[in-house]
Amino acid sequence: MATVGIGRARALGAPGAATAADLSSRNPARVSAVIGRVGPRLHTSRTRDRFALVGRHHGLPLLLYLALAGGLTWPLVRDFGSRPIGDASGDPRHSVWMLWHAWQWAQGRDGFATSHLVYAPHGTSLLTDGVGPLSGLVSLPFWPWGPSAAYNGVILLGVWLTGYCMYVLGRALGYTVPIAFFSGVVYQTTPVHLAGIVGHMEKTFTGFLPLAILALHMALDPRRSRRWALAVGGVTVAVASYSGYQFVYAALGLAFWSLALLWAAPAGERRDVLGRVALSALAAAALTAPFLLTIWRASEGTNVRVNVTSPYYAPDVTQFVLPSFYQRSFEWIRPHLESLRLVRIPYDQPNGWYGSFVETSVTIPFSALLLCGVALWRAPRAIRSWILFTGFGLVLMLGPTLRVWGKTTMTDFDVPIVLPYAFLASLPGLEFMRVSGRFGMLAWVGLAMVAAAGLARIGRRWPQRANAVVVGATVLLLVEGWPAPWPQATLPPVPNFYREIERESEPYAVLDLPAAFGNRSCARCWPELASVYQMYQMTHRKAIAWGYFSHTDVGNISPALQSLVHHGSITPPGAPPVPGGTVRRELAAAGYRYIVWHTTVLQTYGEGGADQVTAQFIADVFGPDVRPVHEDALVRVYEIR
Repeated sequence: MATVGIGRARALGAPGAATAADLSSRNPARVSAVIGRVGPRLHTSRTRDRFALVGRHHGLPLLLYLALAGGLTWPLVRDFGSRPIGDASGDPRHSVWMLWHAWQWAQGRDGFATSHLVYAPHGTSLLTDGVGPLSGLVSLPFWPWGPSAAYNGVILLGVWLTGYCMYVLGRALGYTVPIAFFSGVVYQTTPVHLAGIVGHMEKTFTGFLPLAILALHMALDPRRSRRWALAVGGVTVAVASYSGYQFVYAALGLAFWSLALLWAAPAGERRDVLGRVALSALAAAALTAPFLLTIWRASEGTNVRVNVTSPYYAPDVTQFVLPSFYQRSFEWIRPHLESLRLVRIPYDQPNGWYGSFVETSVTIPFSALLLCGVALWRAPRAIRSWILFTGFGLVLMLGPTLRVWGKTTMTDFDVPIVLPYAFLASLPGLEFMRVSGRFGMLAWVGLAMVAAAGLARIGRRWPQRANAVVVGATVLLLVEGWPAPWPQATLPPVPNFYREIERESEPYAVLDLPAAFGNRSCARCWPELASVYQMYQMTHRKAIAWGYFSHTDVGNISPALQSLVHHGSITPPGAPPVPGGTVRRELAAAGYRYIVWHTTVLQTYGEGGADQVTAQFIADVFGPDVRPVHEDALVRVYEIR
């Protein structure tokens, strides 16, 4: 032990190392005393060096990515606990409710994968929603500060850790700290990822995708333990519990790299690599199968075939080089892009198109393109694989057919150019995919690696200026993609009646009107209002009749409300009149105690018009002379006796 201690001390240049060696033949007692002094000092020195190394390689990048996340999401930090970041649409409110549901589950008030607090009395599964349960678990530490803090906390963590996860991939695959940091910045500023700040919370963390690719590279490396296959399965489960879209992207990325690494392996190692591919696939399938089977069962009977709207959301080729809607530079070009139809055309109209907004944010920074061009020059095999991977993702981003400057048909024959996405989204189980631009989450992993390779080549050409080149490239990238301040939402004001019934512990349901079935299949319903009712529910904590989710089915609605949803009345057309007392008894049997008519909600949330359907429903159920048990400027409340 003494020899080892002395050797380490010499290697580190620790004070006292030479003294101990010189005394080794003179006085054993004194040697022991010297070694005793060197040992603790040596241990402290090595520990200090280790912490310094970890701080430089991970602590400092984490701090820098956090600072960037604060700037990229501004003004989120300023109003962290008071205003949710994003626009005032149903999507952010829906995400806030999903986080609130996790908070209720943690307190034992609701289920984990299902909720009995919506679509009373049946409830609904939450596993088919775009926001997976993992986001809710991440939000739990923020809930003591309220719903705005919970939502903003998840957004900030997502943007922060997205860059760091890409950095970890870059470091593991051999890039230096500065170059890997730059790759993380490229990925942190991915357009479709940042555009999610407007209202798509599930896009604001994409770090599982580079981690999945990293785990596979480790698992297929013959020099490493086969137990890395478990890491592939673990990341796959994590991404599946976060977002169904990202699970599909991860699966495609893993399939691509399994083939690429198998092809690139030396002939003598291919059998071993093939076995590792099979082991990784088995681990991923075994760990995710129970979760996916549960989702499949939950999706039976729901209307999940939405891929028919994919042409509507497909980006235009020109949008890959034009600023996205959220970038500061977008205002410079807005007046000159009428031919790109900045105003949306509904998808049910001829040549309908989404225009320039969240789902078509696909801008490739010119600085990244330039660096990719440098990397392409005499690119080694490893970089060629990343270039192919990037191209693979970019082609899928284009959607089912090519769109160029607003045109989707080409040549004198007016025919479309069919692209691979059309076949992918037609596969069984992928009918829920409708937004091809989201493949940018996958493509930008490759783009970040290729751009970093180009930057590394420049650094090798001028090694004395390598760090300055990295700083300059990072600044240029941020200037190109820096967003304008994001909009902020305000949670709806809660009617006083809901604050009164909040204190009632007895479980019952509240019927909010106007009707608000959430999947837009109801001509007499206003889906956006369902998310408003869910915000009210966070105060009164009673079950409600509606819900705003990604995929819902009319079968979730109480039978007593089916006629209201389908026909706007209590009696179907041509059927014998249904007495109001029958409807009241059915609602009471379903657990409803109050009908709450929100008299101003249509005007407040953009629908406008007279609420004649609700007025007629109230008259049919209670009679024309009914008086509310509570009335104020926001609501009229009727009790179901």
